[in-house]
Amino acid sequence: MEAFIPPTTIAVLFGALAISRFENQRWSRARAAGMKGANQAAGLVVDLTGVVGTLFAFGFLVAYGYYFGWQPAVGLLALGIVVTMVGGTLVGAILGDNLAIWAIATLAVWPLMFALYFVTFG
Repeated sequence: MEAFIPPTTIAVLFGALAISRFENQRWSRARAAGMKGANQAAGLVVDLTGVVGTLFAFGFLVAYGYYFGWQPAVGLLALGIVVTMVGGTLVGAILGDNLAIWAIATLAVWPLMFALYFVTFG
């Protein structure tokens, strides 16, 4: 069973990335439902962050599984799903639809991706 448990640093970074990606997704969904700002470049960054973050997460899991085995990669996938469900529910219940949280999470996706890559493979 412990073969499915990834190192703590990687698990924390991947969990933080999962929550940040989820909050970014909530902002993208709000934009798709009609929430538009005055700055189109900011909207492009929001939407691009969602696509790049999702591609990175799946690519990271594949690369992690290739280099370190499929069991800890499955553990990271399960962790990401659980953290997203629990974290997203808590953030939504406590703060509701909060543009400031969405912005912070969207901006956090980029450094979390870099940190996760360099801590793991770097």
